[in-house]
Amino acid sequence: MLPGAPLWPATWNRWTVSDWHRETVGDEGLKLPQQHPLHCARDHWAVRAARAGTPIAVIQAQLGHGSPMLTLTKYGRFLPSASDRAKWEEEATKYEQARREVR
Repeated sequence: MLPGAPLWPATWNRWTVSDWHRETVGDEGLKLPQQHPLHCARDHWAVRAARAGTPIAVIQAQLGHGSPMLTLTKYGRFLPSASDRAKWEEEATKYEQARREVR
């Protein structure tokens, strides 16, 4: 998705999104218990995006939050630390070196 792109098509409103979620998760879809409301799916997506290092402004835009502070307050604790980023960079470097040696 593009950074400014919403999670849902522009033609959908909160009721069509709710209907889609109910059909997908409810009795006819995945058959999950009713304890999986739509805001849990939004939270799940936002936490995964934050853990992946997505900029907070991108998460804010896609969730439609009014300010980055609101998004940061709710999801900031899930942002990767500097040590996490260093570890990922090290693993990516090792992978790239191994990939180049195979050629």
